[in-house]
Amino acid sequence: MDPDRISYLLRRKGWTQVRIAAELGVSKAVVGNVIHSRVTSHAVANFIGAVLGREVDRIWPGRYAHAPRPLRRPPVSPDAEEPPMT
Repeated sequence: MDPDRISYLLRRKGWTQVRIAAELGVSKAVVGNVIHSRVTSHAVANFIGAVLGREVDRIWPGRYAHAPRPLRRPPVSPDAEEPPMT
């Protein structure tokens, strides 16, 4: 799907790149880069697909056919204690 069409459909649903970025905790640049197929992010692509009510493969055919990479490290809880400084 054309990036302008994706942006248009998102705006019609009340979503901006800034709002998506804030919701997912990423930068607006990441969202824009996913929309324009410059980078891949399963989280962002799946979120956009859910907002638009379309399968990710219909929006970006073949782009997300692979499985997402595992996290390099486990996510840190915001309530986790800081490790002691040595």
